[in-house]
Amino acid sequence: MIKRANEVVKVGIIPAESIDTTGAGDLYAAGFLFGLIQNLSLEKCGKIGSILSGNVIEVVGPKMNESKWTNIQKLIKEELN
Repeated sequence: MIKRANEVVKVGIIPAESIDTTGAGDLYAAGFLFGLIQNLSLEKCGKIGSILSGNVIEVVGPKMNESKWTNIQKLIKEELN
């Protein structure tokens, strides 16, 4: 749940096979803040955060390979449209 003033938004998760949660919180925050500085809705901010954190938990450690990042970029572009 995300709350700002009287606005409350429920954002779900993306399907992911959790291996290691290292970096999940940081990447969620990064995605959320990216959305905020783009003046996106709280829902979109939360979804972008979920995309990033849902992907990083599928790898060991906080670093993802290039194909993961390519997929993340695709998912975020879809979310922005």
